[in-house]
Amino acid sequence: MTSARAIRLALFSVLVVLLLLAGPADGFRSTASAVRLPASDWWLVVHNQCSDTLHWINASGEFASIQRPALPNEAAAAPCSFRAMHISQDGRYLAQTTTLTTGLSAVSFYDLQTGAWLRVYEAAANEAARLGDRYSSDHSSRIAVSFSAQPAGTPGWRVVVFDMTTGAEVHELRSGGTEIAGFVGGEFLASTPVVPYVLLLGEDSATLGAVVVVRFDRLETGSDPYGAVAWYPLGAPGVGQPLLSSPYTMKDVDLLPNGHAIEAYFQSGYAPGPPVGGISPITTNAVGLVRPANLGEYVPVSLFFSDSVSTVYDVHWGADGRIALFRRYDGTLDRLHWIRLGSAILAPLEQQAAQVLGVPTGFVFSTADGVYYMNESAASPTGPVFSDPALSGSMAFVWATAFGNPPLALVAPTSGTSGTAPLPTIVTATPDSSGCRLRSADSSTVNVRSGPGTEYAVLGQATGGMELPVIGYNGQWYVVNFGGVQGWMAGWVSTLAGNCGGLALIGAPAAPPTALPPPTPVPGSGGQPDLYVSEFALDPSTPIQGQPVNVRLGVYNQGDASISGVSFHIAWYPGENYGSPACGWDLDGLAARGGRILTCTYAGYPSPYASINTLVAVDTTNTVSESNEANNRFTRAISVTAPGGGGQPDLYVSEFSLDPATPVRGQPVNVRVGVYNQGNAAVSGTPFRIVWYPGENYPSPACEWTLDSMAARGGRILTCTYSGYPSPYASINTKVVVDVDNAVSESNEGNNLFLQRISVSAS
Repeated sequence: MTSARAIRLALFSVLVVLLLLAGPADGFRSTASAVRLPASDWWLVVHNQCSDTLHWINASGEFASIQRPALPNEAAAAPCSFRAMHISQDGRYLAQTTTLTTGLSAVSFYDLQTGAWLRVYEAAANEAARLGDRYSSDHSSRIAVSFSAQPAGTPGWRVVVFDMTTGAEVHELRSGGTEIAGFVGGEFLASTPVVPYVLLLGEDSATLGAVVVVRFDRLETGSDPYGAVAWYPLGAPGVGQPLLSSPYTMKDVDLLPNGHAIEAYFQSGYAPGPPVGGISPITTNAVGLVRPANLGEYVPVSLFFSDSVSTVYDVHWGADGRIALFRRYDGTLDRLHWIRLGSAILAPLEQQAAQVLGVPTGFVFSTADGVYYMNESAASPTGPVFSDPALSGSMAFVWATAFGNPPLALVAPTSGTSGTAPLPTIVTATPDSSGCRLRSADSSTVNVRSGPGTEYAVLGQATGGMELPVIGYNGQWYVVNFGGVQGWMAGWVSTLAGNCGGLALIGAPAAPPTALPPPTPVPGSGGQPDLYVSEFALDPSTPIQGQPVNVRLGVYNQGDASISGVSFHIAWYPGENYGSPACGWDLDGLAARGGRILTCTYAGYPSPYASINTLVAVDTTNTVSESNEANNRFTRAISVTAPGGGGQPDLYVSEFSLDPATPVRGQPVNVRVGVYNQGNAAVSGTPFRIVWYPGENYPSPACEWTLDSMAARGGRILTCTYSGYPSPYASINTKVVVDVDNAVSESNEGNNLFLQRISVSAS
């Protein structure tokens, strides 16, 4: 410690009582009357991991230190361990995730000003709690925390918004909830092992409602995330639905409370930099800016910096977004650099920074000898503003004054509070209160079978909202108690509820038993089935000759009668003139208004087709008597690229919704269209039009938009208001056409048309 700092602290101790915490059972002790800590331009809190102490620091040095508040039943940790902590934006409330002596994961809430525990929230068995990014709390002292099942358990996750002032739950999003079931791609997020990570808890300016940006990571380290969503617990403004797709799918991204982001990514137009890292090296060569008007909107990534010779990573905002910080590795040196937005001057730091965090007027960073402060207008850093030999190698930043907020003036406890503080309230997570149950994801009829596969006999059907107790699982199938009999339900058409952690793996029966009599038809169904292909996708969307491609298709029965006791065949042909199919499936039943998702992997297109029509045929042998036999064939034109070939854009409609979902004749309806470029090349400098027709046979569109660019793997959300359907259509096909003038040369020109059947109400 420097002599100047020692003098400052000696003088300060005469005026101010340091906040000392003896332990969680004793709380804060006070030997004098309450005194406010002096105001500061900004506050920083660091954690000494070896002494397990918290230090409050400003530009003049340390002002207070306390022992980290620890729960009496925390599990022992290795010396100098990292502790996951988050302090509210006003600096008053502390949230921590810990493992308890019982083995459960927990979130605890503590009032730093009064020294009182507020609440402890225990996770469900086999769940792990995880704190998110810096702005996973908002200015109202709410925080969003994610919970995910451990790899050994059944996939499942939750995101809970807590009130940090009390520790009470405010909102919850869960993998088995109705929000996910009604979201495009929700069946994947509901059944796939994912780790949700909270990037931001923001506030919609129009409704003042909360919005949570959540990224879904894979279990495998080093892999790209699955995607991200913007969750509006009270419904997205102008849309009504709670979930929208989010563009924040990069791991190396930093968000501000206004939703603007800075990210490190790979820009295909620039050479890759030298690899950084060990097992999963990165070569990100660009820094980009994302500035959506709202958090559920796709906008292109705007290239901010790239020098074609370096790898850039670990990006951060500083000075409330006026400067950008990132690390740059050129094969020899790996240093922190910063650059002012709107300029091209790259400023390196001579010190080797270990950590960095933005503050309202610049940023702070740590080195082996202490903490330094860098003002955005200065040429060199100030400091070290805080130095302690004990912190070398064991310092972790916990909090810094957020986004221009004033610093907190902590108040020491009133004199006479030296007694034992009240123990915290312990609350068990909701999933522990009920057993694991399974029901249909969309209230349609789901078959319960004698084994995990469609080749097994149908024992009966779960209809509507019927919930069945879950006994165990096998792959994508769950074992349920079906009226005292062990049955099996497919996970991709079902939704879990309750505490589903730690389900047992149950082996499948050795051989399918003889099929039982077909189930009784749904009363009052009548009519006939009608099979068609409801969706089709390839991954990658533009296959590469000779390389594997994943095929996904949806088969739907839009008729008003179910198919039971009759086996029918579905086949996929890579080309409509191929002599034999590449993939085939047999189904022996399908509920009325129900469907199935079928998948396979194709080895790869053998010949150099630049474009080819792929074909799906449903009920190839005409086994099922249908009300419409003419819609059993589905074709789509796709492009196939040569290995190592260049990329092209590929535009399609990624989402579509109406508000209200069932329009009323003559009354306004809000239209929302998502346009996405799933190609590996950007659209730049080429204006293209998107049009929406209320009906596919309408001569003129009702809404029209023109865009002049779209990033690769980027998209836009487009909205308009339609005055209302004028004629008495009870049902009609609405239509969206992307790039209606064919201005953009795409890898797949066959997916620019989107149709959706809607109903129109008379009143």
